[in-house]
Amino acid sequence: MSQHRSGFAISLLLALVAAFSAPEGHAAGPHGGLVWQRLSPSTDGPVLYQIIFRSSATPGHIPAISPNHTLMNSPFSVGGDGSVAIGGLSISSTGIITFANGQTLFSSLNGQTGSVNIAGSNGISVAANAGRVTVTTNATSDNTASTIVSRDSSGNFSAGTVTLNGNLTLPGTTLGSSGPSGVLFLGMPFMHNFGSANAFVGNFAGNLTMTGGGNSGFGMYALTNTTSGGSDAGFGVDALWHNTTGSNNSAFGAIALASNTTASDNSAFGTGSLTSNTSGEKNSAFGSGAIQANTSGNFNTAFGFFTLGNNTTGSSNAAFGTGALLANTIGNYNVAFGHNALLANTASANSAFGYSALTSNTTGQFNSAFGHEALVSNTTGEQNSAFGVFALSLNATGVNNSAFGLNALNLNTDGASNSAIGAGALQANTHGGDNSAFGQLALSSNTTGGSNVALGENALNTMTTGSSNIAVGNNAGSNLIAGESNNIYIGNPGNAGESTASTSELLALRRKPSSPGPLEQPVPAVSQSL
Repeated sequence: MSQHRSGFAISLLLALVAAFSAPEGHAAGPHGGLVWQRLSPSTDGPVLYQIIFRSSATPGHIPAISPNHTLMNSPFSVGGDGSVAIGGLSISSTGIITFANGQTLFSSLNGQTGSVNIAGSNGISVAANAGRVTVTTNATSDNTASTIVSRDSSGNFSAGTVTLNGNLTLPGTTLGSSGPSGVLFLGMPFMHNFGSANAFVGNFAGNLTMTGGGNSGFGMYALTNTTSGGSDAGFGVDALWHNTTGSNNSAFGAIALASNTTASDNSAFGTGSLTSNTSGEKNSAFGSGAIQANTSGNFNTAFGFFTLGNNTTGSSNAAFGTGALLANTIGNYNVAFGHNALLANTASANSAFGYSALTSNTTGQFNSAFGHEALVSNTTGEQNSAFGVFALSLNATGVNNSAFGLNALNLNTDGASNSAIGAGALQANTHGGDNSAFGQLALSSNTTGGSNVALGENALNTMTTGSSNIAVGNNAGSNLIAGESNNIYIGNPGNAGESTASTSELLALRRKPSSPGPLEQPVPAVSQSL
């Protein structure tokens, strides 16, 4: 703009109704700065006057009154494009404000005075261009490192690891039109509580259609097919996987009760325990593989690795110990306590207590074995009772034998209807039958002899093949060494080779005097009727 002094004229057209009384050219104002000049008409009457203000103002500026009451430039100017300038600041006709260099908008910003720099960081960018400041961010709803989180059009966002110092509040699990709610994994519920009093953790654990309540499933596919089943607990991969309507089942371990569908009241603890069970009820399995093959058997109890592992339809069996009743498939009412007790059994109504007791039994029934390896070799023998370590341990097919005591009837294989009570009683018997031995080592050397009765310690203890002998008392008949038969000894050791072939028996009595006296005298043989 030009800075030379010039006259700034503002033409004011006035339609005057009356003539001015002042003479032409009369100056107005104390300083003579205002002059009236007649323009037209040249005669008296209404005229048009031009008021001339003399000042140093510049065209385009809004004038201001100077100290000497003349007009001068103000800081405001109006451009031909409609913009307004105030010193170095300008406002465009569209409202855009442009600051001059070094000018600021605020005297302070959050307590900062003077020049305040705005810089971007942590995902915020600040750029200045042509007097403008542009602020942008890298906010995204995607899981992108070092960016600000924003929500997408559905109000969702993705993230990696999220660390909470407070609470995580989730709504109850529902299946809405937009899909399931809760904690999802691969689009499927991973942690949810669908239904009534249910709790599930694991990929595909539980489902979103069940009507049963009070269920707990922890592990992939745990209780995934349950419909109306209630009060079931499955902990482990595939635990109670196929269960639909079965209730009150407990499965702890991978694939425990995995095939169960409708059965109830089963308990399985251990990997693979009761894994094949479908309709069997009220079974209890504790140990990996316990009752793993059971399908429809009921009321079975198994404690130990693979106990009752092959049982399918057998019921009311109890097995305690690794391998106990392992081979049993359809046998019922068996009880086995001890490692490998009744290991090979397939029959029913056997009882075995002790390591490997009745371990070889296959089809033998109604046997009872109590003790380490009692009846360990029995296969088909029935109605045998063995109580004591190695009692009847070699019996295979013998039946109706009773052995009570260490090694009682130890070597018996097929001898039948023998009774041995006492350590070592009838311990060498193999095929002999109908023998009765009561006392330590009674009939201990008998192998094939039958129908012998020995009552007392060492009674008939050296006889091997003799039959139909009766010995009562300690060491009675103890001198018989081979096949002596048909003898009766009461407190008498007898003589080797003694046998009575007729119906008369040798009755030998030994009297013990209470005081010194004559030697004991043998009593003559008497008839058997005596």
